[in-house]
Amino acid sequence: MLIPPNLASFQISGFCNDECTKQALPPQGITVFGSFLHSHMIARKIRARHYRNGQDVGNLGRDEHYDVHYQQIVTLSTPRTVLPGDAILVECDYDSTNVKRMTYGGLATKDEMCLVFLYHYPKIDLGVCTSAIHPDKPVRLLRGDTAGVSFDYPRPNTTFWVDIVEQVNWTSPLVDGLQALQTSSQLLATCNARNSTPLSSSSLVSGKTAPFPAYVTPLKDNRDPCVTSSAPPAAAVSFVVLLLVGSIRL
Repeated sequence: MLIPPNLASFQISGFCNDECTKQALPPQGITVFGSFLHSHMIARKIRARHYRNGQDVGNLGRDEHYDVHYQQIVTLSTPRTVLPGDAILVECDYDSTNVKRMTYGGLATKDEMCLVFLYHYPKIDLGVCTSAIHPDKPVRLLRGDTAGVSFDYPRPNTTFWVDIVEQVNWTSPLVDGLQALQTSSQLLATCNARNSTPLSSSSLVSGKTAPFPAYVTPLKDNRDPCVTSSAPPAAAVSFVVLLLVGSIRL
């Protein structure tokens, strides 16, 4: 997860793909009744978009005015059913205009995250569904290498790559290239049970690469700047699915 400095807007996206939900969800699906969106200091918007058969069928969580100091569980006005074969896209928008260095994915407050916890029933064994850009891609961008063939590169330690990234002059072409990778590169996908073991040996959910779905289109925001709505109280018992993108530094 890399967010260049001095940008008014930069978007990171992650997927829980259809192969994972086919393996993890019961035939009748799960009912999602609430969500908790989470990121850190420079996040401004977070959305959890629900896809079925390549179509955007609504939101499982959405905050167009995200503030790390005002996080809360939000119940959905109408509970939504997520079926096997559905996909969930998590989008986070960041504002790094007041940041002077590269921001990485990580646990520290100065690092960033892009998470959504879904509250649902019945209980299932799925614990974590994640995706991230394959590390080859930003490395190629920085090297000016646009060839499509993967290559082996030295990875002695995290500090090695951080030092390289920090020395880059993030010009507009490089920023545009890094942003384009969010929707054009192969993704490393993970679909793990609550005990962190993989739920499937499928190539899409076992740490191998999968393409970013071609059916995703930009979300149009035609709402008023601030919208209030009433929502029913949360159910007494809830279970959590975690969707995560880019929590590991390159």
